[in-house]
Amino acid sequence: MAVESKNKTTSIKHLRQGLSIFQTGRSPYWFIRLRDPLEGRYVVKSSKEESRVEAIAAANEFEKAFFKKANGDFSRKKTTSFEHCADHMLATQTARSKSHDSDRKLLYHQKDGIIWSP
Repeated sequence: MAVESKNKTTSIKHLRQGLSIFQTGRSPYWFIRLRDPLEGRYVVKSSKEESRVEAIAAANEFEKAFFKKANGDFSRKKTTSFEHCADHMLATQTARSKSHDSDRKLLYHQKDGIIWSP
């Protein structure tokens, strides 16, 4: 005879794609489940709220804070920066032709170039 697990999800509320709240049989609190597209996994965190309405508000706040931090970290990664992609483009152009210097000058121009360094 199979026994019902107390860890089973008892109720779930999908807020939007990648964000939902759920409750298990062992806890009176709602949990937040957020999809992290950079890591390719879900982040699960307790909302510490017993009310579903308050848990939805906590989930929205957690999502804003998480992606504000995640986008900052994502933009600082060297492999995902625009500068890295521009250097890669210039490296591939070097092998193909000899006129890549004009593109480099456009990218790294001091006053009005695309890649600006203070």
